[in-house]
Amino acid sequence: MSSNTGQTNKTVEDLITKNSAHLEKIETAQEPKIVTMPYDRRQEEIELLRTAVQFLPTLYMLIKQLATQKDMERYLNQTVATEEEYMRKTANSFSENAQAMTKELSELLQQDGKRREKFISDCTQALQTERDKLMAQLDSLRKRTRRLLITVSIMAIALSVLVSYLVCRVPGS
Repeated sequence: MSSNTGQTNKTVEDLITKNSAHLEKIETAQEPKIVTMPYDRRQEEIELLRTAVQFLPTLYMLIKQLATQKDMERYLNQTVATEEEYMRKTANSFSENAQAMTKELSELLQQDGKRREKFISDCTQALQTERDKLMAQLDSLRKRTRRLLITVSIMAIALSVLVSYLVCRVPGS
């Protein structure tokens, strides 16, 4: 690992040196410059390059400090374990919630069934009471109708006897 670190340090130093040399060439060139853009813009580009080159060593140091393969594997394993634990807890929570909801729904269905049975029973009882009342009224109506028929029959017979008596009666006797 130390040889790898030494090689990385040498590579970083080489990049720093190379980029610094390029920036110096850009700034100190003695040849005439023909610029097809405003000079201020060219200066801004040089400043941008200078900033980028100055930032590169910091960037290289940050890259050098990045995690190794083992660090990444350890982090990945830790993340996977955390996610598995979270998923297990979430699944248990869903399972518990589902069981509680199932129990609650079962209780609600039982209550609904009892209410429906009571409603049907009450309706059946009310219909039976009304049926009994109607049957009593029908029976009373039958009795009245029978009495009326008997009365009408008796009246018809009495009228018939009276008409017969009047028709058959002898005048003068």
